[in-house]
Amino acid sequence: MSPRDYAKLDGLSWPDTAKPVSLLHEYGHTFRWVRGDRFISVHRGTCVEGRRVLIVRDTLAGRRVLEGPQPVADVIPVHPDKWLDPHALRRNSHRWAQARRLCQPGHRGGDHDR
Repeated sequence: MSPRDYAKLDGLSWPDTAKPVSLLHEYGHTFRWVRGDRFISVHRGTCVEGRRVLIVRDTLAGRRVLEGPQPVADVIPVHPDKWLDPHALRRNSHRWAQARRLCQPGHRGGDHDR
């Protein structure tokens, strides 16, 4: 699918939304899941949409961070009720990365794009 096709997907909030968002930066990509969405959007690189206001543990230090909306590279179909579950986000992103051979066999997730 092209980035324009992703913009037309029902169940994918993009690019801007006032809804809460869960993000995971892993495997050289950013995985973005918006509350109520039926898809996790996948973006190349480490992407942040706005200002980082509250930083509990800065895992982005030392990385090139792309600010503002970035093109969608792929989507992962998901159940919208699980958007706040960090394990569901990590599990789905890991399966996506495994299917594309972006992680080592037996790897269970973790921060590997540094």
